[in-house]
Amino acid sequence: MSIFKLTPTIDHLDDPAWQGSANKKVCHVSAKSEAEARQFAAEKFQVGGQVATSNPWLNSALTDCVVQDIAASEPLPVGEVIVME
Repeated sequence: MSIFKLTPTIDHLDDPAWQGSANKKVCHVSAKSEAEARQFAAEKFQVGGQVATSNPWLNSALTDCVVQDIAASEPLPVGEVIVME
């Protein structure tokens, strides 16, 4: 299990895809892969119905995603999404 840091790309926050997300801040996601981390974030922040393929959390041009080297005292459950304030 890894912790992924997803960061919205500052230059693309005005992209229309962001209208479908309730969050535009950095988040950390516990997941098995980058694709899974992106999917968990898309599901967590989706506005309205089903996750659209245009969701910004699924788009590598709109969000960066990197594995974090974080030692947690207790492991996060798979799918846990945390927004850093």
